[in-house]
Amino acid sequence: FFAAGDAVVACQRHYSAGQLATLAEAFSRVLARHQLLLDVVPAHFAGDSTKDRKCCSIEALVKLFSAYVDIRQELGPEGFRETLADALASRRMELSAKLVRQVLQAIARAH
Repeated sequence: FFAAGDAVVACQRHYSAGQLATLAEAFSRVLARHQLLLDVVPAHFAGDSTKDRKCCSIEALVKLFSAYVDIRQELGPEGFRETLADALASRRMELSAKLVRQVLQAIARAH
């Protein structure tokens, strides 16, 4: 798992936002504290990029939220979870029933 993460970190510009979000979700589910989760993905989605449909699809945003919602894991920089939650709130009209269910499941896993 860590070897795959190292390969992604080395060639991160070759991965789309959706692919990085999927990898972040996978790494967080196995509790792998890797540079990909701690530094690379948060840096890629810094600022208001999660609110921009062109930079971050709603599906990628849900995966990011799922990856970083659990505060007990202490992943990502300070305030990153709040940034993701704010982006979800501002883009809530884009959420399908399936994506809402995924958000609720992520919240439930975090408690």
